[in-house]
Amino acid sequence: MTNILNMTLAQIARLIDGKVEGDASMVITGISGIKEAKKGDITFLANARYYSLLKTTKASAIIVDKKTDKNGRPVIRTDNPYIGFVKIMEYLQINKEMPLPGIHKTAVIGKNAKLGKNITIEAHVVLGVDAQIGDNAVVFPGVFIGNGARIGANTLIYANVSIRERVIIGSNVIIHNGAVIGSDGFGFTPIKGVFNKKVPQLGTVIIEDDVEIGANVTIDRATVGRTRIGRGTKIDNLVQIAHNVDIGEHCVIIAQVGISGSATLGNKVTIAGQAGLAGHIKIGDNTIITAKSAVTKDISPDMCVSGYPAIPLKEEQKIKAYRNRLPEIYKTIQELSQKIRKLEKKLG
Repeated sequence: MTNILNMTLAQIARLIDGKVEGDASMVITGISGIKEAKKGDITFLANARYYSLLKTTKASAIIVDKKTDKNGRPVIRTDNPYIGFVKIMEYLQINKEMPLPGIHKTAVIGKNAKLGKNITIEAHVVLGVDAQIGDNAVVFPGVFIGNGARIGANTLIYANVSIRERVIIGSNVIIHNGAVIGSDGFGFTPIKGVFNKKVPQLGTVIIEDDVEIGANVTIDRATVGRTRIGRGTKIDNLVQIAHNVDIGEHCVIIAQVGISGSATLGNKVTIAGQAGLAGHIKIGDNTIITAKSAVTKDISPDMCVSGYPAIPLKEEQKIKAYRNRLPEIYKTIQELSQKIRKLEKKLG
């Protein structure tokens, strides 16, 4: 990956709180990974496995820690080279990729909508009656924001996101393309054995500050009350979160996870890809749920679970090991059965 930068090493060092060793006036034109870098790029080294690439990379400068040998080329030394590189990418995104503030002429702004300072609303955005958008927010083309919805400051909403009525989005939130926030929960009740009576979904969704929501994620509004995504939680693409789910702070939810209605997650829960959670269960703080697990009952804090149904990881690994030996075990049982039959015949 290469992006146009055009900054001196001295300017980059100030940006990432580092110290230059070498020609501080050198102009860096782009950034790239250590393998792909070319002349004019700056790269970074954060993993000892790639140390040998210091000799072969074509990068003009490298961000390193305070101990790594600079191998005769200019470096910027910092406590965490990867974080330094991330800061440069953030600078590029904000200054090179984000649209300029302003409201596009094709945007539809509802009655009594409240718009913050320095906001960006791009083409064909629809903003409902009494909706609010905070300072410095960026809304890309084709976004729908329903009546009474509230969007916090510095929030970034990519194209074709739908945010339904009365949904509340915090500050510094990122929502990627195609996400749907606040659609109806799957609520139907049977009449004479047929699920044909829709239960009104009158609640809302609350997305707290610093949350990131991936592409095509769906988060259902509550039947009554709220569906909540806690501060700092990160949600990957293609995740389904049902009505009245309560997710704690700083959780990580990977692609294709499904969480059923009224499940409650504590803080710092990690759910790996394609795992499924039953409704009305409680997941304790710091729990890890491995990929493709099916969680059917409550999990205590600080556990790692796996399997279908999910059980403690070590126990599930033992079961897998035994299962892999089933042909051998079956053969042994057959041999033992034959020996027993021979002994029984001798004993007559």
